[in-house]
Amino acid sequence: MYTELVVPERLRWLAPVECELVRLGRDGDGGYVLAAESLMRSKALISLGIATEWSFDSEFLASKRGVEYIACDRGTGFVVNLVSAARSVLKPSDWGNVTRSGRVAFRFLKLVPPAPFSNKRHFYRKWVRSAVVDQKRDILFGSVFDSLRSRKGVLLKMDIEGGEYEIIPEIARIERQNPGTFTGLVMELHDILAREKELSSVMKQ
Repeated sequence: MYTELVVPERLRWLAPVECELVRLGRDGDGGYVLAAESLMRSKALISLGIATEWSFDSEFLASKRGVEYIACDRGTGFVVNLVSAARSVLKPSDWGNVTRSGRVAFRFLKLVPPAPFSNKRHFYRKWVRSAVVDQKRDILFGSVFDSLRSRKGVLLKMDIEGGEYEIIPEIARIERQNPGTFTGLVMELHDILAREKELSSVMKQ
């Protein structure tokens, strides 16, 4: 079955081109389609905004064993979800969250094992920004990128609720300085109607 996608003339530069596609992650939100060639050439994955849904990341890592992986999100992690489960024990009305948060916490350990068990997977419990506002809460995208050993073949996945607009120019700067750094960008774009001019500007970079 085929779906016809009609792209407005002013957004024609966003129209898809023909290539072989693969889907990683679950059906629905959290799963993404990308070019098969991008997947093949990738040596590392940076994932910004993983929250509690990282099926894309898990399938990528399963298909590309031994690659580098960096995940970032202020609102998740083993400790965050374990604390959430512990607090729910004290509220009988919220006991269902004990199982949910506990399961997420231990799934996270599989995604990003503690340092002694994996030196190629890292997690920053911070928001990724183009400028640091709070040292405890924020980290620069450049700092995340610089922590990679790989300088080529980086796939970037991003779902950061509108923060992508400030990060995209930094991605463009890195790619201009070192062409071939990124094999692909897999990202959710938010508020595209309200921020259409900004979208056009940053994406054309």
